[in-house]
Amino acid sequence: ALSETSVWLIQSESLDTAISDDPALARRVIKLLAGRVRGLVHQIEDLALYSAIVRLARFLIKQSEDPALSAPGVTRVAIAAYLATTPETISRALRTLENSGAIRFDRHRILIVREDLLRALASL
Repeated sequence: ALSETSVWLIQSESLDTAISDDPALARRVIKLLAGRVRGLVHQIEDLALYSAIVRLARFLIKQSEDPALSAPGVTRVAIAAYLATTPETISRALRTLENSGAIRFDRHRILIVREDLLRALASL
């Protein structure tokens, strides 16, 4: 799905000056970048340590907790790309989660039926 987007371009010199002149801004930028690094480290750990089923279960839980991630129309291809696997692997993992009773499908939506079971499958 496509949506209207705004992109801002800030010259690096302007950002350097703003950070030098405003310690509060510098702290916010550092905090933002540290959060990004933590997220990437977590994603690398997930890829290295967990199966596609565990990663998918974690993704579904995270998606249900964050409205920004709950956009309709998220495809298996998009989920596979995010989880660094193939759409076929995602389809098999979804079937496994459905057969376990943790999720069910409602048209093109994935509904969490038993969050406790999904969390157990996600090793959380």
